Amino acid sequence: MLKRRRLVLVKPVAALLLLSFVPFGYGGISYATTARPSAPVSIWVANQGSGTISEISSSTGTVSRTITIATVEDTQPIAVDTSGNLWTVNEHNKVSEINGSTGTVSHTIAVGDNPRAIAVDSLGKLWVGNYGSNTVSEINGSTGGVSHTITVGKEPGPIAVDSSGNVWVGNFGSNSVSEINGATGAVTRTIAVGGKPGTIAVDSSGKVWVGNWESGTVSEIDASTGAVSHTIKLSRGPQEMAVDSSGNVWVTEFLGNTVSEINGSSGAVSHTIAVGANPLAIAMDSSSHLWIANYGGNSVSEINGATGTVSHTINVGEKPSAIAMDSSGHLWVANRGSGTVSEINRSTGTVSRTITVGNAPMAIIVGHASVGVVDQNSNTAPHAAKPTGPLDKAREAAKEQEKAAAIAAEKRKAALKLVPKF
Repeated sequence: MLKRRRLVLVKPVAALLLLSFVPFGYGGISYATTARPSAPVSIWVANQGSGTISEISSSTGTVSRTITIATVEDTQPIAVDTSGNLWTVNEHNKVSEINGSTGTVSHTIAVGDNPRAIAVDSLGKLWVGNYGSNTVSEINGSTGGVSHTITVGKEPGPIAVDSSGNVWVGNFGSNSVSEINGATGAVTRTIAVGGKPGTIAVDSSGKVWVGNWESGTVSEIDASTGAVSHTIKLSRGPQEMAVDSSGNVWVTEFLGNTVSEINGSSGAVSHTIAVGANPLAIAMDSSSHLWIANYGGNSVSEINGATGTVSHTINVGEKPSAIAMDSSGHLWVANRGSGTVSEINRSTGTVSRTITVGNAPMAIIVGHASVGVVDQNSNTAPHAAKPTGPLDKAREAAKEQEKAAAIAAEKRKAALKLVPKF
């Protein structure tokens, strides 16, 4: 019989970016902790298609504020800093800071080309991956100024910050990981990994876990030496990662319709669990259960982490792309396809509310309204983000398909105008 494991927040890690490279956004790592006393919280939702941030009150389930960030599409990843302020990036070379109390934009900061990833470390510094210019921008969270612009590998995507303040960046276009010294901003190492690294996490023992989208593998890196300890074969398309209290790693596999558990010590795959179509986002609770947003199945799967079995499959909105958990144990799911957020009662496994937000919500994060910090029971760690944004090959292909369909429709309209009507 498998021993039941309790999932807890990996506290030694100063700031872990919850980023991964997924078909329609970033994913990341997920932690759980013992629930804090229930209190009203704000649910922050980044609406990619409308360039807005929606704030939802957890107590009423209504949208209390809608904040316009960009006049164009692609408001992307979001992060909450130590002061409770919200940070977001968009593909048009900007980072915006939102005052968590007033909902007003405090700073708009120019960074590199096409920023698509953001992390906040324990010192309040922000690290932004600029996909189009192959750089990482370091931002002073107090002044809003760019302290360093650091050249890394090609098409930097996911970012994680370890307990020593060093920054790890997955370079999607050059199949490598760059380590940046958090104090000096210098690149100390560049490590070859698998094809198209799209998700990255650092655990409490100093291991760096990298999900390689194209090669369908996970690379385990020893942070002290920079050596790749294990290369673990999964199906193609690893997305988000979650690390449990035993150091085991859970990975959603978008193209395999499965979730795999990797033994953190041996690197062996312990479980491979069939879930819904195209599992994307992952959250973990304090009862050893995992919650998986199935993008292609319009559902959320509940997995018993001790047994590796699916307990419930819950229908939500169209194309669920992000998931977070509040201190009351309720799950919040951003449905990209239907422009809604589903609230799930974890104890009953039912949808209690469906809330209309902006167009194409892609990221969701839970923060306490009174103090503005990220809830530790959500799939975020303190001072880190649950960002999402278009980054990987699959999403770019999907966007091209949408463009092609629109162009074809226009051509058909034009052709009809040329057809004589008798």
